[in-house]
Amino acid sequence: RGSVAERRSASLTRHRDNVRIQRVCPVCGRSFTCDPAQKTCSKTCQHQRYETMARDRFWSYVPRGSPELCWLWQGTVFAKTGYGMFSFAGRTRSAHRLAWELTRGSIPRQMCIMHCCDHRRCVNPAHLKIGTIQENNRDAVKKARHAFGTRTGGVRLTEQAIMEIVSQRQQGLSVIRLSRLYHVAIPTIYAILHGRTWKHVNR
Repeated sequence: RGSVAERRSASLTRHRDNVRIQRVCPVCGRSFTCDPAQKTCSKTCQHQRYETMARDRFWSYVPRGSPELCWLWQGTVFAKTGYGMFSFAGRTRSAHRLAWELTRGSIPRQMCIMHCCDHRRCVNPAHLKIGTIQENNRDAVKKARHAFGTRTGGVRLTEQAIMEIVSQRQQGLSVIRLSRLYHVAIPTIYAILHGRTWKHVNR
């Protein structure tokens, strides 16, 4: 049967479980009856409430100023890329992409969000634009942010060597001889001669 204290505790637990209160949903404004722990009238409103809280938390990391200025992300930053990051709806997202979605809407598949200001921590929607992967790559090369040529890790050749390879091939030196001379594989020489690599070097 249990002690008096145990019976009293069980009685209080049953009473608490049976408590129902009247509450107004903070999302849709509908009045509903629920237990004290419930905050919204439905799972749909609960999801919207969490999304609103996450949205507010996101912008709390952004010192917003005039549209002309960069709004620099003050939260966590990807160490390798320098872009801001934020956990939203159970996923880690790039801060500038999320800023676009929160202000402009969803991003179509295979599309990128590019910086007009070229500041990776900037999340000012006025400084962002949507573009294709190809447009983003061209923009990176134009602004010297893309890893190419001697900026690529582990590269053996230089821009000068590329021009020499092309010139020597035009003079009749074989591909095999060029690969041995510059200590690279034969397919590497072919890729250079056909313009598939080192595209930025004038032939």
